[in-house]
Amino acid sequence: MKTYCFIIYRLIKKDLFSLESLFNFSILTSTFLCVFVTSITLSITSGFKNNITSKIIKFDGFARLSLNSLSSQELDEIQSSHYQEFESFYSSQFIIKSKYDSELINFYATENILDKINNLIVYNDSVSNNGVFIGRELNDQLFPDGLKSTSSALLINKENNPYNIVRINGVFDTGVSFFDKHFVLSKINDNSFYDVNDLEFIISENDYKNINQTFKDKIVTYKERYFDFLKWLDSFDLPIFILLMSLVLVSLVNNSFCFKIEMLSRKKNHLIMNSLGLSNSKISLIYSLKLLTLNLIGVVLGLLFSISILIFESKMNFIQLPVDIYFTSIIPINFDYTNFIIAPLIILLQSLYFIFYKKINYDF
Repeated sequence: MKTYCFIIYRLIKKDLFSLESLFNFSILTSTFLCVFVTSITLSITSGFKNNITSKIIKFDGFARLSLNSLSSQELDEIQSSHYQEFESFYSSQFIIKSKYDSELINFYATENILDKINNLIVYNDSVSNNGVFIGRELNDQLFPDGLKSTSSALLINKENNPYNIVRINGVFDTGVSFFDKHFVLSKINDNSFYDVNDLEFIISENDYKNINQTFKDKIVTYKERYFDFLKWLDSFDLPIFILLMSLVLVSLVNNSFCFKIEMLSRKKNHLIMNSLGLSNSKISLIYSLKLLTLNLIGVVLGLLFSISILIFESKMNFIQLPVDIYFTSIIPINFDYTNFIIAPLIILLQSLYFIFYKKINYDF
């Protein structure tokens, strides 16, 4: 084994000062770029999806259970089960109207509504009863001249009767246009124009996993409520997958080409090695191990550079994005290990293929 390592080291060191260094440089570069680009791309794309999904779950809950769908016995069972994060809420469609414009909205009320919003501007010193919070885009539409401390709007149900005058206590900004334009939020105890029978439960992911199957059949998760939107997000995966697989394929073809051409161009080295008692299969093994060594160097460098850049960006937020398009002003990054092992695994499997197969069947 020491002999193989010494020969590989001499081959690589010698090539640094010869025209044949092009083979080494090409393999290192293609492997580095493949690992670097795929790691960063997968981390960012999965980060975007996780960012939007987490906002949906935080804002609208992981799952919902309607009280109207439960019998008295089932309701008593739910209330006596002491689940950790069962939260009552009310949701219905209304029309909200100011003197400038109107919009169909989802009125959403729960006791912990303020915990669901990070970017919230409260406009009144003391939040009034019968007050609501509206999204940034809805605020710009209803109050183009700016929101004042006395701003109010009409909240009308679908039958246009009755209506309620609500005071605008503040504006929130989730970065998701669907929420910021079509949702009005309120504390559930601040408004009395709902029926108790219309209340529902918000169920956390942990409680959803522990709840029995009888109730699961009556629960609607966020995946069902936002099915079309999530499918739209998933539609971006295919073109990204095609582009990344094309990059990986180019890297594999390049490495294979360089490996075979180098072996054919080193006939003098083969004769010398044969005279030293090395068989053709052992000579092929030496070049295969050299390919593996170069790929390992490229993989390590690609991972180091990609992880370093992602960590730097996550700490500094150097790149700013338009919120209206990407639902966030910073690049969301997912440091899932699977994003960093796909390309290295494919490339290293090619090297192992040459080691365990080509060394036997390659004819000099």
